[in-house]
Amino acid sequence: SGGATPSISYQSLLDSKPDVVIFALCGFGLTRAASELLNSWGEEQLRDLQKKATVYVVDGNYLVNRSGPRLTESAEAIAEAIHIDLRGHFGHYGTDFLCSLDDAINMAPRG
Repeated sequence: SGGATPSISYQSLLDSKPDVVIFALCGFGLTRAASELLNSWGEEQLRDLQKKATVYVVDGNYLVNRSGPRLTESAEAIAEAIHIDLRGHFGHYGTDFLCSLDDAINMAPRG
Protein backbone atom coordinates (compact mmCIF):
# COMPACT_ATOMS: atom_id res chain seq x y z
CA SER A 1 0.00 0.00 0.00
CA GLY A 2 1.06 3.57 -0.56
CA GLY A 3 3.03 2.73 -3.69
CA ALA A 4 2.60 4.22 -7.12
CA THR A 5 -0.16 2.78 -9.24
CA PRO A 6 1.27 0.91 -12.22
CA SER A 7 0.40 2.37 -15.59
CA ILE A 8 -0.07 0.78 -18.98
CA SER A 9 0.59 2.35 -22.33
CA TYR A 10 -2.17 2.74 -24.86
CA GLN A 11 -0.36 0.41 -27.26
CA SER A 12 0.12 -2.26 -24.57
CA LEU A 13 -3.60 -2.12 -23.86
CA LEU A 14 -4.44 -2.52 -27.56
CA ASP A 15 -1.92 -5.34 -27.93
CA SER A 16 -3.68 -7.28 -25.17
CA LYS A 17 -6.86 -7.36 -27.35
CA PRO A 18 -9.36 -6.94 -24.51
CA ASP A 19 -13.09 -7.48 -24.93
CA VAL A 20 -13.87 -5.15 -22.02
CA VAL A 21 -11.82 -2.34 -20.49
CA ILE A 22 -12.75 -0.93 -17.10
CA PHE A 23 -10.93 2.20 -16.03
CA ALA A 24 -10.90 2.70 -12.25
CA LEU A 25 -8.33 5.39 -11.63
CA CYS A 26 -7.04 5.38 -8.08
CA GLY A 27 -8.28 8.32 -6.04
CA PHE A 28 -10.51 9.72 -8.77
CA GLY A 29 -14.27 9.78 -9.12
CA LEU A 30 -15.89 9.01 -12.43
CA THR A 31 -15.78 12.46 -14.05
CA ARG A 32 -12.24 13.21 -12.87
CA ALA A 33 -11.12 9.83 -14.22
CA ALA A 34 -12.68 10.66 -17.61
CA SER A 35 -10.89 14.04 -17.62
CA GLU A 36 -7.58 12.35 -16.80
CA LEU A 37 -8.09 9.80 -19.58
CA LEU A 38 -8.86 12.58 -22.06
CA ASN A 39 -5.77 14.52 -20.98
CA SER A 40 -3.52 11.44 -21.07
CA TRP A 41 -4.66 9.61 -24.20
CA GLY A 42 -6.88 12.09 -26.01
CA GLU A 43 -10.37 11.66 -27.36
CA GLU A 44 -9.20 10.17 -30.67
CA GLN A 45 -7.32 7.30 -29.02
CA LEU A 46 -10.18 6.64 -26.61
CA ARG A 47 -12.65 6.51 -29.52
CA ASP A 48 -10.31 4.12 -31.31
CA LEU A 49 -10.19 1.92 -28.21
CA GLN A 50 -13.99 1.81 -28.20
CA LYS A 51 -13.91 0.29 -31.70
CA LYS A 52 -11.91 -2.62 -30.28
CA ALA A 53 -13.44 -3.12 -26.82
CA THR A 54 -16.39 -2.15 -24.68
CA VAL A 55 -15.09 0.57 -22.35
CA TYR A 56 -16.38 1.61 -18.93
CA VAL A 57 -15.29 4.00 -16.23
CA VAL A 58 -15.76 3.13 -12.56
CA ASP A 59 -15.47 5.50 -9.61
CA GLY A 60 -12.09 4.28 -8.39
CA ASN A 61 -12.19 6.57 -5.38
CA TYR A 62 -15.44 5.22 -3.95
CA LEU A 63 -15.36 1.65 -5.19
CA VAL A 64 -12.57 -0.43 -6.67
CA ASN A 65 -9.54 1.10 -4.99
CA ARG A 66 -10.85 0.83 -1.44
CA SER A 67 -10.75 -2.43 0.41
CA GLY A 68 -13.22 -3.33 3.12
CA PRO A 69 -16.98 -2.98 3.04
CA ARG A 70 -17.06 -1.72 -0.55
CA LEU A 71 -15.49 -4.90 -1.90
CA THR A 72 -18.90 -6.41 -2.62
CA GLU A 73 -20.11 -3.23 -4.33
CA SER A 74 -16.96 -3.15 -6.42
CA ALA A 75 -17.49 -6.75 -7.54
CA GLU A 76 -21.11 -5.94 -8.42
CA ALA A 77 -20.08 -2.92 -10.51
CA ILE A 78 -17.45 -4.96 -12.37
CA ALA A 79 -19.97 -7.75 -12.95
CA GLU A 80 -22.39 -5.22 -14.46
CA ALA A 81 -19.68 -4.04 -16.83
CA ILE A 82 -18.49 -7.50 -17.87
CA HIS A 83 -21.83 -9.33 -18.12
CA ILE A 84 -24.41 -7.52 -20.23
CA ASP A 85 -27.22 -9.59 -18.66
CA LEU A 86 -26.35 -8.05 -15.28
CA ARG A 87 -26.23 -4.45 -16.53
CA GLY A 88 -28.26 -2.45 -14.02
CA HIS A 89 -29.04 -5.49 -11.87
CA PHE A 90 -27.11 -4.17 -8.87
CA GLY A 91 -27.99 -0.55 -9.54
CA HIS A 92 -24.50 0.76 -10.34
CA TYR A 93 -24.58 1.06 -14.14
CA GLY A 94 -25.61 4.48 -15.39
CA THR A 95 -24.83 6.17 -12.07
CA ASP A 96 -21.88 8.17 -10.81
CA PHE A 97 -20.25 4.85 -9.89
CA LEU A 98 -20.21 3.06 -13.27
CA CYS A 99 -20.97 4.18 -16.81
CA SER A 100 -19.82 3.85 -20.37
CA LEU A 101 -16.78 5.80 -21.48
CA ASP A 102 -19.05 7.97 -23.67
CA ASP A 103 -21.23 8.91 -20.71
CA ALA A 104 -18.19 9.61 -18.52
CA ILE A 105 -16.66 11.84 -21.21
CA ASN A 106 -19.95 13.72 -21.56
CA MET A 107 -19.98 14.35 -17.81
CA ALA A 108 -16.30 15.30 -17.59
CA PRO A 109 -15.30 18.93 -17.37
CA ARG A 110 -13.17 20.02 -20.33
CA GLY A 111 -9.98 22.00 -20.25
